[in-house]
Order: sequence, then C-alpha cells, then structure tokens
Amino acid sequence: SGTPFSAFLNTLNLCNNSTVTDGKKEPETDTSSITTAAEGGDWRAIGEPTEIALKVFAMRYGITKGNSDQLIVEHPFDSSCKLMSVVYNNGLDCPSRVYAKGAVEVMIPKLDEDESLKTKIYAKAEELAGEGLRVLCIADRTLACDDDATDRAKTEMNLRFLGLAGLYDPPRPETAGAVQQCHEAGIAVHMVTGDHIKTATSIAYEVGILSRDIVHGPNTVMSAADFGNLTDEQVDALESIPLV
Repeated sequence: SGTPFSAFLNTLNLCNNSTVTDGKKEPETDTSSITTAAEGGDWRAIGEPTEIALKVFAMRYGITKGNSDQLIVEHPFDSSCKLMSVVYNNGLDCPSRVYAKGAVEVMIPKLDEDESLKTKIYAKAEELAGEGLRVLCIADRTLACDDDATDRAKTEMNLRFLGLAGLYDPPRPETAGAVQQCHEAGIAVHMVTGDHIKTATSIAYEVGILSRDIVHGPNTVMSAADFGNLTDEQVDALESIPLV
C-alpha cells in the first residue's frame, strides 16, 4: 500500500463518491493511470462539498481515480454511524482492502493502534476542531480471505490509522450580517449542527452567535447527546436554551 501518506491519499480518493474533472477529458475510467492535476482548466465537480474537497486534495498530489482494483462493497455514511467505508479487490478471491473515513470519536475505537497513539490522535483532532475545522479520521486495512466484506461491523475494525483531514467549511458571507440584524431586532439566534462541539463553537464565534465580549454561561454550548439526555424538568430549569 506504499507509504502511509500515499495510502492516506488513496483512501481520500477511493472512499469517496464525488467526481472531479478538469474538463479537458472525461473522468478516468481506466484507473491504472496517475496524472498530475493541471492548473486552470474547466473544472467540474459532482458530489458532496466535503468529498469534492478531499478528492481535489488527492488530485493535487497526482492521484486520480487511480486503482486497478474493483469496488466490491460500499458501506455508506449515515448520521447514526458517522463513517463510510469501501472494499476493493483485484478480481481475485482475496485479499481485499478496506478504505474508511469518518468522525474521529467514532473511528478511534475501531483503530488497531495503541492507546498512546490514540490519545495523540484525539488531542490533534481537538486542536483542529478548535480552529473551526471539520475533522475526519482516515484509515485502511487488509481483509483476511475468510472475512465477509458485507459484514459492516467486522469490516470496520482493526483499522490502520493513516491521518487526519481538517476541512474548513466557511459560513456564508451574509450569515454574520443576518445574525447581527436579528440581534438588533431583539431576536435570539440559535445554531444546531452535527459538527464537533469545538468546530461548532468556533463557527458560532465567527458569525456572531457567540461573542468574546460576553461571558457565556456553562450551558451556552451543549452537545446534542447531553441536551437530549435532559428531562423536560431539567430543560425548564435551564436559565436559557443553549445557543449552540
């Protein structure tokens, strides 16, 4: 699988449903070639913005849809599991290779790494999230010949850590102005997001939902899990509903 960085780039490329092309040719179908992403060109992209960004990053290092192996299984992302994995093989019965990406807190327990490294991964992810980045953990593994690639739980385990991807998803330029107008009109603005709590907090400061000039209370920002665990009586007892 090459160096960890080449494996990282390959996973960004393969565990990905977006299509990106420079407009000079059709998207690669023969995946044995590797080209360098050209400057300029008539770029076109189809897919989720996060996946497009990851695909473009890999392309900048010369990775195209470049793998001669065939996709045999995809375990799609959904909000309950917060990760995606794909399984490729070379047309033989085995071995197959798993490529996975997902939320750090979901991926870390699935890594076949020692606790010291897991602690470092989590700390770096927290640092990136504190900068307002959306953070994904990237990993892969080889399946044994008797592993069932369609069994998601058994496929997404014992993964090799390859790296973290931090993506900046900026708020729309007009958001801060709209929040300010609401505040001037006496309207409280709350934000609900599936992002990491530190990512959400950073973005909330950026658009003015939170202010560094105000000392916010302990329940101003809450995770969905913590808020969901409150009873109706506990919610009623809050001084105010969380802003984020």
